[in-house]
Amino acid sequence: MSIRYTVIIHQYAEKHYIKYFLKKYLSKWDITLKAIVFQLENVDELSSTNFFEKINVYEDYYIAKVEFTVAGTKESKKSSGCRYIVKVSKKEAIAELLLVYNKNDLNMKNETTWWQKHIEDIV
Repeated sequence: MSIRYTVIIHQYAEKHYIKYFLKKYLSKWDITLKAIVFQLENVDELSSTNFFEKINVYEDYYIAKVEFTVAGTKESKKSSGCRYIVKVSKKEAIAELLLVYNKNDLNMKNETTWWQKHIEDIV
């Protein structure tokens, strides 16, 4: 039996990046965010997919990068460039959405360096 996780959307993600997706995709973003929350409530199942990648594993939690696509678009998860970063605490059963971004909008060549810089103060 899998654990149902509590999902928290970090204030940083809400203020800085989710606003961008909401503005760009309008009502499609609402559907997408609900789907992301549902996935994170069931993150153990999500972690077995090929668009989920554990990046950093610590004693109490891990950080993962997940590819997604916006509802109603015809792009695949991989080609869309849409990603989110999540912190998962199995012990507390919490999945915290830290960052949502599109890799095509980055102003750096190294995607991993970019998102690690953005989450280092909030993890």
